[in-house]
Amino acid sequence: MGIVYKAIDTANQAQVAIKIPILTFKDDRGFMERFEREADVSSRLKHPNILNIFDVVKGELPYMVMELLVGHSLKEILKEKKSFTHIEMRDIAVQCCDALAYTHGLNIIHRDIKPENIMIVENDAVKIMDFGLAKALDESSVTKAGTIMGTFAYISPEQCLGEQIDGRADLYSLGIMLYEMLTGEKPFTSGDYVHQHLKVKPQAPTKKNPLIPYPVEAIVLKCIEKKPQDRYSSASELKDALLKIA
Repeated sequence: MGIVYKAIDTANQAQVAIKIPILTFKDDRGFMERFEREADVSSRLKHPNILNIFDVVKGELPYMVMELLVGHSLKEILKEKKSFTHIEMRDIAVQCCDALAYTHGLNIIHRDIKPENIMIVENDAVKIMDFGLAKALDESSVTKAGTIMGTFAYISPEQCLGEQIDGRADLYSLGIMLYEMLTGEKPFTSGDYVHQHLKVKPQAPTKKNPLIPYPVEAIVLKCIEKKPQDRYSSASELKDALLKIA
């Protein structure tokens, strides 16, 4: 949703990051509304597993002053590492659940959970980023009814249909990401993603990686059930299941 620069806060000489909109889109009302939404939502969130926003400056060219993260996105790590052990996956997923339990408790749905939006920083701490598509359930949305929002490879079936969503949509996206972490592949890799999310049963992760314990596979498959009511009811419930992994 923007370009990020490294900067120095002259008040305390601390290193920070500054995010501005992509200039070629500054006259695109929809893009700017989503940038402003990201700034508004992110500035309200204070959690150790969510990128911290220090300040939001509005005007002709709005920008956000953020904490400077030193690390790598999960997407970058997956490209290099290919897959994770189930214990490594658990440790990252638990932190994601903590962040999502917090945002869902504020009635905020991320809507774009994917490896690109997960940073792994010092001491393997997780930071969820980019709330540009986030939706506050108690607010009107900048998205027209029926519009598909999210990244096609990771969106939930209900997002595919443009339906009303809740936190279980984020858990579906998280489940797709966990599947990818364990197997090195997304369950649906090409073609008509909407049809696959809605109708196609994903291949069991153990078929792609026999080292995955069956209880771990069961957790991932429950996350990516087609119907929200068949998934975990909350990020906290998913975290409890993950913590039983040994």
